[in-house]
Amino acid sequence: MQSNDPAAYCFDRKQALVYARQHHNAKLLAKSLTQNAFCFNEPTSIHKGIALLDEAMAIVDKDNLNVNRKAMIYNATGSLYRQAGLHRRGYDSFEKAYQTWQSINDIEDMFNMQYNMLSEAISLGDWDKASQSVEAEKAADMARIFKQDDSFAANQKSMLLQADAIIALDDHDPVNVLNKLFQVIDIEREMNQSVIDNEVISSSLDHHSALAEFENELLGNRLAINELSFASAEDKERINELKLSLFFVVITVLFCIVLFLFYSRRTFKVCAQTDFLTGLANRGYTFKKGQKIIEKATTSVSDYV
Repeated sequence: MQSNDPAAYCFDRKQALVYARQHHNAKLLAKSLTQNAFCFNEPTSIHKGIALLDEAMAIVDKDNLNVNRKAMIYNATGSLYRQAGLHRRGYDSFEKAYQTWQSINDIEDMFNMQYNMLSEAISLGDWDKASQSVEAEKAADMARIFKQDDSFAANQKSMLLQADAIIALDDHDPVNVLNKLFQVIDIEREMNQSVIDNEVISSSLDHHSALAEFENELLGNRLAINELSFASAEDKERINELKLSLFFVVITVLFCIVLFLFYSRRTFKVCAQTDFLTGLANRGYTFKKGQKIIEKATTSVSDYV
């Protein structure tokens, strides 16, 4: 796909990375990691892209892959840093890529890195490095070629302005160079301010989310406390009911015992006064009863005399 717009190529590259990880091919995985890094070219996500490139570099070193792949990883790292406005790191990465390609005498890629180094040096305002990076005429030619490439996304305006600055430098127009660089600074300041604003908004949303979660947790705790209080009241009510029930049970048992003792006493008394076989009054009861009758009769006679 001939496009430099991440929105157009990232889906396919992510699928390719999944495939590469599944097949454990070091060369393919390093290449896929490098390509996927460009899907994270925003200041807020650049760390993810750098992490992918670090992983790719570790694979290159471990499996001793070709030097060209290592240089491409340095180049990709510099590109991400440049898009994030980290020009010092971008320059260092492009310089490493240049030195790596220099070791295999890759003239074309060396020149491309010189152009990138010049662009970063201009953004840094380091004119000594800018003058050392590449001949102004060749850099201007590269800048003109770059401006004619329509495949770059609209968010590359900063790079286009840097190309204009290089062309103006070749035209010996320092005022225009400064104007273009000031525009680059304004764009990057606006981009960084947008990032800061987004981070503030994100932090605010996270804070409100955490606060809402805390309030929900607090409400849940209050509901739990209310449920415990309600359960405690129910338990107290049950205890009172059990106490009342126990009281009635005790009263009933005591009444039954008293009733049992009363009837038992009568039964024992009857048994003590009667003969077991005949059911008639026994000798002791007869004499006792007779004695009472005699005493009663004697008392009655005395009253009449």
